[in-house]
Amino acid sequence: MTRRTSATKRISGAAYNSLRTALGLVFWYKSTLERYLRATLRDHPELLVGINFNSKKREIADDLVERLIKKENLYQQVTVQLMIELANMQRFPELEQHDDSAK
Repeated sequence: MTRRTSATKRISGAAYNSLRTALGLVFWYKSTLERYLRATLRDHPELLVGINFNSKKREIADDLVERLIKKENLYQQVTVQLMIELANMQRFPELEQHDDSAK
């Protein structure tokens, strides 16, 4: 039995799940999530074609992450950059506007 080896490391399932969760939680409004994704993925608009931005945020995140997983060989660098960008966020202005934002 021959094993396939790859010169490129693969992103772990846990990392994809964290991305999925972060995208659904970091943005309070779906419209902000959509604007963020359109700007961040502007060099790869095909990733957003057909995503229903009227659905729940976690469904939007699920759809996008599934696309990133299916074509990891093509979108790995984009995925890692998205993960880094989200991980580096220090402030969440939408959440800060709410009365109980300290919580």
